[in-house]
Amino acid sequence: MRETARPRRIPSAAILLSVFASAVGRAALAVPPDAPKPGEASGTFSVDGKTVTLHFAYAMIQPDSFDEKKTNTAILLAEKPLPDAALAAAKDLEAAGRGQTNWILVKLDEKGSAIREVVHHDSLGDASLQMSGMTHSDVKAAAGKDRVEGSLRTKEAEDFVRHEYQTDARFNAPIRQAAREVALPDAKTGRKLPRGGGDPGKAFLAFDEAVRKKDLAAIRKLKPADMPDMSDKDLRDALEMMAAMSPAKITIDDGYVSGDLAVLYVSGAQDGSRQYGTIRMNKVGANWLATNQKWSNEPPAK
Repeated sequence: MRETARPRRIPSAAILLSVFASAVGRAALAVPPDAPKPGEASGTFSVDGKTVTLHFAYAMIQPDSFDEKKTNTAILLAEKPLPDAALAAAKDLEAAGRGQTNWILVKLDEKGSAIREVVHHDSLGDASLQMSGMTHSDVKAAAGKDRVEGSLRTKEAEDFVRHEYQTDARFNAPIRQAAREVALPDAKTGRKLPRGGGDPGKAFLAFDEAVRKKDLAAIRKLKPADMPDMSDKDLRDALEMMAAMSPAKITIDDGYVSGDLAVLYVSGAQDGSRQYGTIRMNKVGANWLATNQKWSNEPPAK
């Protein structure tokens, strides 16, 4: 999925709504007697008046989406337990929740600021409510060496992308580390791709063209492996956003391949400036799929 680095020219819109009482790895926490037990959540959330009771709590330390030298703490509260296999293989907690419904995820940066909120609810079908840079819920969290506990609440029912949304929950989540992603190939570990990126480059450009043309059939064939299936309407809406975020006139500048993994270094123009992308490509069966995109206004380190 595409991840766009925060350009320097755009001021941060983050609103600090969380209190992170101590950094991960500090001393153990004092637990109030009525707090949920480790691994448990209590309370509810609702979408359009349909209430879900939360029972399970998970937390993961994972790389920051925009700067892999930094980490975020993701916290996921769910009605039902997540599969152990999904958690063990997860590179981020949101991915572990895909395919499940009735859960809320919030993400905290290294300063403890709440920077993302994602809501999956039965009433939304395959869609989800997502907000980046801030959260609707007021998030309060304190971390110990191996767990994080706290609460998330809205003062009242709020509008969240034209849906009525409300939360009132507490959590006590054991912290796990994200599964490590296989390092991208480079000049030492891989083979340099030919001009244009070879087969991985052709597959990425075909995917990019399908996004711009909003070609639903092509997208479903070429979409990243972790992109969930969507209705035609939701997919058109997602493509509209992706097309608006995508730099124009993309060229493939460099790339390397090793087995079923490749990396493409690309560039394009957006809002009058040059943007640089690092595209992770995985071969699934006979097809190369773009499984991750990271964009920045600075050339990536190779």
